[in-house]
Amino acid sequence: MMPLASGSDYGGSLRTPAGFCGVVGIRPSPGIVAAEGRPVGLLPFSVLGPMGRTVDDAYLLLQAQMGVDPHDPFSTAPDMDLFAPLRGQPILAASGR
Repeated sequence: MMPLASGSDYGGSLRTPAGFCGVVGIRPSPGIVAAEGRPVGLLPFSVLGPMGRTVDDAYLLLQAQMGVDPHDPFSTAPDMDLFAPLRGQPILAASGR
C-alpha cells in the first residue's frame, strides 16, 4: 500500500473509499489545493485532497499540496493560523486517547 496518495472529491470520492479501506481522506475547502486545468464550468465544487495511512500522513501531504497556482482561478492561500492547534501536537494526545 502507498503511504500517501492524492485524489479528487466531488461528492465523497475521496472520503468514502478512504473510510471503507481504513485510511484517512481529507476534503479541503475549495481553492486550498490548486487544480490546474479544472473546467471553469464546474466551479470549485470538485477539489483535490490527500489520502494517507494516518491523519499525520494526510496532513503532511496537504501541507505540500496547498498553495496558489496562477493557472487555477479558484486557488487561494490558506490562513495558516487555522492549523496552529495541530503544529507540534501529537494527534492521539489532542483527541484524549
